[in-house]
Amino acid sequence: MKSFDRTKILLGLAVGCVIVTSGIYTYFFIAMKSKTDASSNLSTRLHEYSGEQLHYASTASALRAESANIEKLTTYFIKESEIVAFTKKLEALGPKSGVTLTIASLDPAIAQGSESTLSFKITAAGKFEDVEQLLILLQNFPGKFEWKSVRLSHEGGLPIETGKGQAKAGASLWRVEASLDALNFVAI
Repeated sequence: MKSFDRTKILLGLAVGCVIVTSGIYTYFFIAMKSKTDASSNLSTRLHEYSGEQLHYASTASALRAESANIEKLTTYFIKESEIVAFTKKLEALGPKSGVTLTIASLDPAIAQGSESTLSFKITAAGKFEDVEQLLILLQNFPGKFEWKSVRLSHEGGLPIETGKGQAKAGASLWRVEASLDALNFVAI
């Protein structure tokens, strides 16, 4: 009988070892599973956060890159508060083209609920090439102009001073009178 008791003890020890080993394995398995789940949640939140930060960074970068274009775009519009700056830019076209330029009238037509326009008339006098240059500069002026009328007339010769206080006829004097509407006027 002693061998039967010995077998029972060995069998009991083996079963006990299997139960303890299974318990230890189950404990570590559950612990690792909870750590893996926590790590997975943390990784997902980190990925979402980094995605948001990347989105914010790319948006900020795009805004910085487009700020020059936005600034350029705003120069194409004439605001009601910037009429004086607009007239200075127009008057600067005179010396740039070599003509004597005056703004004869300036009328902001502010309409309720519809498009507003800025009507203006200019007169300029100078050599034909210079008057032509002025008209080209007006056509290429940033903004959208609607040409109402253009009147070009020949006025005769420009006086040229001689050294003796006398004047003689020189190059032909041309005069242009133009009436335009600035369609890019914004009543703000």
